[in-house]
Amino acid sequence: MVPKLRFADFFDKWISSTLSDASVQIIDGDRGSNYPSSGDFRPMGFCLFLNAGNVTRNGFRFDDVMFITEEKDSELRKGKLQRGDIVLTTRGTLGNTAFYNNQISLENIRINSGMVLVRTKQIVTPDFLYLYFKSGYFNSWLNKVAFGSAQPQLTVKIINALSIFFPSKNEQTKIADFLSSVDEKIALLNKQYELLCQYKKGMMQKIFSQELRFKNENGKDYPKWKYSVLGNVTYLITNGLVIDQNDQGKGYPVSRIETISERKINLSKVGYVDTSKNISNYRLNYGDMLFSNINSISHIGKIAYFDINEELYHGMNLLRIVIDNNNSSLFFYHQLTAESKKKYFESRANQAVSQASINQSELKRTPIWIPCIDEQTKIANFLSAIDDKITTKKIELDKLKTWKQGLLQQMFI
Repeated sequence: MVPKLRFADFFDKWISSTLSDASVQIIDGDRGSNYPSSGDFRPMGFCLFLNAGNVTRNGFRFDDVMFITEEKDSELRKGKLQRGDIVLTTRGTLGNTAFYNNQISLENIRINSGMVLVRTKQIVTPDFLYLYFKSGYFNSWLNKVAFGSAQPQLTVKIINALSIFFPSKNEQTKIADFLSSVDEKIALLNKQYELLCQYKKGMMQKIFSQELRFKNENGKDYPKWKYSVLGNVTYLITNGLVIDQNDQGKGYPVSRIETISERKINLSKVGYVDTSKNISNYRLNYGDMLFSNINSISHIGKIAYFDINEELYHGMNLLRIVIDNNNSSLFFYHQLTAESKKKYFESRANQAVSQASINQSELKRTPIWIPCIDEQTKIANFLSAIDDKITTKKIELDKLKTWKQGLLQQMFI
């Protein structure tokens, strides 16, 4: 067999083999009596001891790590990474992979439970195998062989039996080098995207702390800002329609929590209400805001700005905020999405076992600053221009990721 998309220099058929027959080693972590106990872990130390959060779909993440001492490390027999090893998660969130290549600066790393090392240096190159683990073929295999409903799992035996197709080493290297260049472009775009987000965050902090002030067309200062509460600049803060929704597209499109999960209006994640009642008062207008007021604490205070000319009605578990005509709704949207306001909403939320909530009265008491309308407009336009750049960069990044995923589907079998 051969893949749909192939480099012109290669013509041989690909070989089929299990990982075991291809001399790929699947290595579990040490589970003996010397396995580290809670008292063995340190915030700093000789050897990084991976936890589940350190291995993601995008590789290693080292923002929350724990270490063991050199003495404890020497007591463990297996599970220590060598350059070229692939870490594969085998419990809970299956199939997350990270590649221990030369770009990782840490010298001593061990795997924890719920993951294995995949080590190959002979028939199949580690670069090629790592890319295979990113393909749709591998994900399809995972869905077939994983067992356990509450916490899906894989065993070393199951992974050893995975059958893959692979070409000659030269072709493996060609594929890996090409896709690595795509990854470098993705990494560059992702860095640019992150820098834009950081820049906006920094500018918002300076603007809403009034460290940075804008000037009028004559170069003069605008009047001082007034300190107030949100209720004094709103025409309306209200709950949404309390009508059962359907997912069959019957009736009127209605917002739900998922509609604003990414802080933008997502029309692919709406519900529908099939009713003969007059619900025109619930139709969203340009400039309205939707505020997540009943959700898990991490999602409380998410806000989306309705800036599309589409039909959408205000649904449950979201508050609708309408700014009065004397002020800029876009300015207050930016002010309410500042990091300080997110912390404020979390601190004011009523927390239950599985969710938190903020009522209308509490939201109306949210402290705000009110510049004159001209400065409001200038600030809103400035921050929205940064948002446009962020959106453009995100679209470019997502397109490249989608293109790469298509390549993986066509370059592997």
